Amino acid sequence: MLFVIATIALQALSPALALTSGTPGVPGNTLASAACTHPNVEASVTDPQPPVLPHGLKASGTVEVSVTIAPNGTVTRTSVVKSSGSATIDDSVVAAARKSKYSPKVANCAPVEGSYIFRADFTPRP
Repeated sequence: MLFVIATIALQALSPALALTSGTPGVPGNTLASAACTHPNVEASVTDPQPPVLPHGLKASGTVEVSVTIAPNGTVTRTSVVKSSGSATIDDSVVAAARKSKYSPKVANCAPVEGSYIFRADFTPRP
């Protein structure tokens, strides 16, 4: 009788232990679900690389590049979303976006293909 009371009290005071019991066929009640603390996360840059802009740059502005990221975190595609008006500057920002490191999008605790907008602001350089 004391064992039953202790078990009920432990489950009432520790709901996290009760949820990770691994009851098959019950969504959200498995160890895998409990281990996934962020089941849905957008892709993000983890190690952004700066663009190598030309010396004597007289322009200022912003370049935005859409980066498609594979489930393993590698870049699969890039495209300029907002151009600076200079192919040289745009190409430098695309190269920086491709060299950067990313974490993939996560949907339902599984990595999937996602996208990220890589943005570079620049100002005149002496």
